[in-house]
Formats: sequence, structure tokens, C-alpha cells
Amino acid sequence: MVESFSIKYGPFCYINNKNFYNLDIEKHKIILERIEQTINNSYEKFIIIYRNKYLDEKYLPFWMVAETVSMGQLSLIFRYLPNDIKVPISKRFNLHSRVLTSWLHALTVIRNITAHHCRLWNIILPVKPAVPKQVFHPSFFSPYEISNTSYIIILAMMVHLMNVIDPNNKLVLNFKRILRKYPGIPIEKMGFPNNWQDCEIFS
Repeated sequence: MVESFSIKYGPFCYINNKNFYNLDIEKHKIILERIEQTINNSYEKFIIIYRNKYLDEKYLPFWMVAETVSMGQLSLIFRYLPNDIKVPISKRFNLHSRVLTSWLHALTVIRNITAHHCRLWNIILPVKPAVPKQVFHPSFFSPYEISNTSYIIILAMMVHLMNVIDPNNKLVLNFKRILRKYPGIPIEKMGFPNNWQDCEIFS
């Protein structure tokens, strides 16, 4: 995202509202204010060096912004990227842009829940991520449809993304190892049916 957005619109691509799709001016203003607040509260050395070198430059290049702001802020920026940037990124993950946007939002919420040590394993998700269409992603439907209301969809999402990023990842194996270590965990409260391991995405 950072590379594609910066190459097309320059290092300060995030400043101009016209570089986004369907982002109203007021919401864009709020995004910029939050970015500025985050940067002003940061003690990153690269920011200090940049500020001291470019005294007349009000903004940071987007690649520096991306290193500083929260996952939620980046997720929001991705939501409003123009389609000619967002769609190719989504295709790299074999996902529709609407689905990837939904996933990033959901993962941000999950990250915030876990970061604050709140309960996750037996709750209904506050944000329901989109389930990919069966015709393109049968692994989410075989032999059962993965529910998007509980933890099982989060694991399925992470498995799908990790299989693209690192095909040799051991995410599912590590999850199964945890369940074997703690056999008393009622996995049905996490949205997992008894035959969850038969689902193609977890095989």
C-alpha cells in the first residue's frame, strides 16, 4: 500500500483529499489530525532527524507516517484508497477489495481487544468480517461454512493471509498444539464445530 500510493501520488500522497476515493473532506481532516497527533507524540529517531533536516517541511513522507501510525489508521487509509491501487493489492491476496477492507477492519478491532487483555475466545465479534464468495474460496465452505460471528473466522482469515505471505507458516499447527496442551478449552464457544479440522482452510 505504502509503495503503490507513494509511487502514484508522491511522498505526501495522503495529504490531498483528491488522491482518495469517496473520502469526504471532513473525514479526511480528522485522519490528518490523528496522524499529526500520533507523530507529535512520537520519539522515533527518524522523525527527529527528518524534522531537523527539512525545517520548512510540515508533513512527513507517507512511508514514515506508515511506520508511526496505528493499525487502525492504516486500515482506514486503505479503505479509501482509489481502486486502481486497492484492487491490485487485494488481488495479491486473492481477495476482492471489499473483503480485504473488511478483514483489515476486523483485524484492527481484534488487535485492540487483545492489546487491552479483553476476552475474545467466547464472544460474538463486535465487527463481522466479510466471508469470501464460495465460488472463489470453497475452502471457507467445505465441509461447512465458516461463521463470521466468532473467533473461527479470525483464524481462517489469518491462515489465508499467512498462506500468501509465507506458504511454509505453521499457524494452524501451532493452534492445534495449543489445543492439545489445553484440552479443557471448550472450542465450540470459539465457533468451532467438532469437525473443524476437516475444513479445507485448516487442513
